[in-house]
Amino acid sequence: MLDAYAKPRPVDEFGQADPRSRAERQGDAFAEVLDLAIACPDQPGTFGYRTLVHVTIGLEELKSGIGTACLDFVGAMTAVS
Repeated sequence: MLDAYAKPRPVDEFGQADPRSRAERQGDAFAEVLDLAIACPDQPGTFGYRTLVHVTIGLEELKSGIGTACLDFVGAMTAVS
């Protein structure tokens, strides 16, 4: 699913080629998949509330873009991969 959402867009709304790097496209794809999952009415909730995902990252890691994440069915993912 991530691969399908991470494909480069042929052109944007201004007719330009997709300028995002592979890592940027994968991050955007991950966010889109989470949005789809959270919006699905068939997903289980807790006491009537939808499930939310919170990610905590230190300021230095955020600023440097260095770090890794481990995603189920995907494996390790870094800011540059």
